[in-house]
Amino acid sequence: MQKFFEPFGLRAISLRFTCSECGVEIITDSITMPIPDYGAEDIGDSYRENDYIAECENCKKNYYIYVSASYGDAYVECDEIWDEEGVEIEEIPDFDEDLLESILGNTSFYDNFNNSISALNELSKINIVDEELSSYHNKLIYSSIITCLETYLSDAFINTVLGKEMHFRKFVETFKEFNSQKFILSELYTKMDRIKDTAKKAMLDVIYHDLPKVNGMYLDTLDVKFPNFGHLQKAIMVRHDIVHRNGKTKEGNIVKIEKKEVAELIKQTSDFVTEVENQIQIL
Repeated sequence: MQKFFEPFGLRAISLRFTCSECGVEIITDSITMPIPDYGAEDIGDSYRENDYIAECENCKKNYYIYVSASYGDAYVECDEIWDEEGVEIEEIPDFDEDLLESILGNTSFYDNFNNSISALNELSKINIVDEELSSYHNKLIYSSIITCLETYLSDAFINTVLGKEMHFRKFVETFKEFNSQKFILSELYTKMDRIKDTAKKAMLDVIYHDLPKVNGMYLDTLDVKFPNFGHLQKAIMVRHDIVHRNGKTKEGNIVKIEKKEVAELIKQTSDFVTEVENQIQIL
């Protein structure tokens, strides 16, 4: 049995078929899609393969399944399955549907940002006598401010792009990661059928504290220009040390955050987001 399908926008597949020995229905676990060789000049050279063994729970017969994908198409093979028409392929999208649903539910992204920042501002005013605890307190708030910024930038962008077809088309046309993807003309309509899922995955995969990249996305897709973000970029690097280096710099020095720095970052972040939001409102 060899059955072709379209791999675009898929993280994995699952197969449903009838055991050729005992007639019991078999449903496989998720089979991860292989990543094609996008650097290959010829579609035939771009195929990559993942394998999987399915076992019938009733008669214990094994099925050796191979999933191959290129940058043009994909297929599943299994010598132990004889009836190709009896094989159903369940497609598993390559993005977190729960996360996307949560983002699309946050249409009040600017209000939510302001509420979160206001709460952090109140927390920052709490006086903690113990110097070490006060330092941890300030670091937690400092890091949370950057998280609020990331959440706003992701939710605002994804909701705005998916909200209007003109924005969605512009994103597909300008997103740089799409430039390396190749396909043959006969796959055009299949690609179009999957373009929504492919674009959703691409947007979810973006690291939204990568401000230079995100600035380019906002500008290319929405014609929204970020105000100067050099100060925020430095704060993001400090936050990286707090979160990923246990509060130390690359050189091993302890990161110290004072209340004044927290207040400055709250204002800088609020001003930045407000300027971005003002541009989004007139789209």
